[in-house]
Amino acid sequence: MSFPVNSVLDNFNRTGEGPPPTGWSAVNATWKQLVIPDTPDNTYSTPQSGSDNLEFANFWSASTFGPDTEAFVTLINLGTDDWDRNGVILRGSTGGSGVSGYNIIWSKNGTSNGSGAALTLQRVVNDAATEVGTEKARAFSSGYKIGATVTGTGADVTIEVFTDEGSGWVSRGTWTDSDASRITSSGYIGIQGWEHGGVTCRADDFGGGDLSSGSPQTVTLNAANLSASVANVQSYNYQIVRPTTDTSLGGWTDQADGTSSIYTAIDETTASDSDFVQSPNNPSTSIYKFKIGTISDPGIHANNIVAYRYRKPEAVGTVNLKVRLIEGTTTRKEWTHSNIGTSWTTQEQTLTEGEAATITDYSNLYLELEAG
Repeated sequence: MSFPVNSVLDNFNRTGEGPPPTGWSAVNATWKQLVIPDTPDNTYSTPQSGSDNLEFANFWSASTFGPDTEAFVTLINLGTDDWDRNGVILRGSTGGSGVSGYNIIWSKNGTSNGSGAALTLQRVVNDAATEVGTEKARAFSSGYKIGATVTGTGADVTIEVFTDEGSGWVSRGTWTDSDASRITSSGYIGIQGWEHGGVTCRADDFGGGDLSSGSPQTVTLNAANLSASVANVQSYNYQIVRPTTDTSLGGWTDQADGTSSIYTAIDETTASDSDFVQSPNNPSTSIYKFKIGTISDPGIHANNIVAYRYRKPEAVGTVNLKVRLIEGTTTRKEWTHSNIGTSWTTQEQTLTEGEAATITDYSNLYLELEAG
């Protein structure tokens, strides 16, 4: 899945706020809170006051999210002590006897003091933290980003952790929480950490929100079969053409989120689901148009076929797909697929003889994909 699917909620581009800063709320009366320093460096920092050994956290107070949610933040530093850490909270709440939620944190030296920098998941229930699964060793440098998603409300809750270490977001693995104390309800997202060595932890650009507003509403197409073919029935002289040039992307990318010559992800002879083109997250009339190869005028109008395959990546949300065969700027045929499914579906669309007869220039044909 693409990550993240939501935007930055707070860039901290202001001075002298807190605790807590505007838009944030305290998680309880004990844990310290974020501040935005008087010196303008466009970050938040901790502690709010006092000295060593401070656990800090705040919830983004605008609303709760979920239950399937994401959060992310850019880390400037983790402090200097082995115990120092910084990260995000998912499914946070303050009901019952204390704070609850999932903490996904980048630890200076793991939670096992001295074990090396690591990504750690903690389940916090009424202020009591329990490490879930095994820490994922990961070296840290200033400016690295950490984020996570949490999904599932049944017997298993899945948390996937991501980092961006300068070359884009990459999944670093998942944890599954099947414990009776797993957290399944909607909640707040926020920031959490520990400043133990007397040096403030600093970070920037916090964001997140509901997953349902993002990746489930993505259409992906593998178009090894996305081609146009014309058959001369009398001599059985088949002509098969495939994408040759991007005309307009409309926010579409290839499977690696690339934007250069993405038609090459759908021009193979044999279908391969390892590469494809994909719409933006939560698309709204997002249109990708590409040229297909030149076809000689067959002289007849039978057995003109446009073939393609499609799916959406997750069974959440509704996404619709329109496919258009275009001559120049004129639409010759449009096909609509409503509420597409999660399995690859192949379509072979045969033009009627009347529809094919409207085509006058077989060297000027395009296909257009609209997701919405």
